[in-house]
Amino acid sequence: MSTPEAPLLRAESSVREYRGAYAAHRHAHAQVLVGLRGTLMLQVEGRNAFVDAACALVIPAGCSHGYLAPSAAEVLVVDCAGGAALDRVRRFAPRPRPRRCWRRCRGVRRGRRGALSTS
Repeated sequence: MSTPEAPLLRAESSVREYRGAYAAHRHAHAQVLVGLRGTLMLQVEGRNAFVDAACALVIPAGCSHGYLAPSAAEVLVVDCAGGAALDRVRRFAPRPRPRRCWRRCRGVRRGRRGALSTS
């Protein structure tokens, strides 16, 4: 039996690198995945989706999702409380400026599972 997640009080973001398969799981918070490099294939509530350098994906709170990255995929992951804009799965094209800015951020370090983190 897993331990319930504490509710998020503010949005948290990190750049994560994925390789291989990750089992399906759920979160009590929504996630926005912004592709930076490579392709991350997902299955969200039984439907196929993907994130790459041209698109981003909203995963609402409570949605089951698993990943497959045949080769290295780098993704900006924003964990945030739900809301009207985050209540359904949708893919969108983010503005290019945040990606360029993110790569110039200072204080980025490697975290769990090879992830980059701002904390």
